[in-house]
Amino acid sequence: ASVLRKYERAGLLSAAGCIECSKRALELFAQSTHHVSMARVLDTARRTGCSSYDSYYIALAEDLHLRLYTYDAEVLKKCPRLAQMP
Repeated sequence: ASVLRKYERAGLLSAAGCIECSKRALELFAQSTHHVSMARVLDTARRTGCSSYDSYYIALAEDLHLRLYTYDAEVLKKCPRLAQMP
C-alpha cells in the first residue's frame, strides 16, 4: 500500500491503477501466502512474551517449520531454538 500510494502521489499511477495493481498482487501472492490467525498470534505473544507484531513472524516460522532469521534482540532472547542471527 505504501508503494502504491507513493506512485500515486508521484503521478505514476492513478487511483484506479493502484486498485488494479493491488488486485493483481493479491492474485499472485494468494497461491503462496500462509495465513496466521489472530488467535495464533495472540497465543504466541502470551507464550513468548514478544510483541504481537513479532509474534506474527514467530508463529509463521513455527507453522512452516522454518528458522526465523532476525536481528531483533528480544526475539533472539525469547525464542532461542527458533530464532537466529542471519
